Amino acid sequence: MAMPDIEPGAIGRKARRFTISEQVFFEELAEAFPEAAPLLQSMLRELEEIGIGTEGGQNSLILKTADPKMNFFAIRINGSLRNYGCANLEEKRIYLQKLAVLLGGVVFEADNRFQWTVKRKDGSYFTISDLLAVKKEYLNLCADTRDLTTNEHES
Repeated sequence: MAMPDIEPGAIGRKARRFTISEQVFFEELAEAFPEAAPLLQSMLRELEEIGIGTEGGQNSLILKTADPKMNFFAIRINGSLRNYGCANLEEKRIYLQKLAVLLGGVVFEADNRFQWTVKRKDGSYFTISDLLAVKKEYLNLCADTRDLTTNEHES
């Protein structure tokens, strides 16, 4: 068996993290949640209209504003929702609290605010299907949060 060519100097360097493309994300998501993928694409277009876009993660699609400090959550290719990195500012904690109420869950807090996330009361993660069930209300929450963060940064 032939060994792969290794670029000179590559050993000892930090490995690059690759991000998933939107196309690959939706192909993977469609396997786990076939009915949710087209509905999520529609919701993402509506979020874009209010200034919330997406960015690829390693195995997720991250919803965020132009402000690099404001992530709304990551949707993993298995359909689970993660909110890590949303609690380091007051307006983000408010967003998490309102999201927990909307989904019927709780905010799981940790010493490190980066680790705060919304989960079901049993500790399991919500899925894209849970979010799509409250789509209209979620779009309103995102618009309100975006306005709150925008006003905060302009003050």
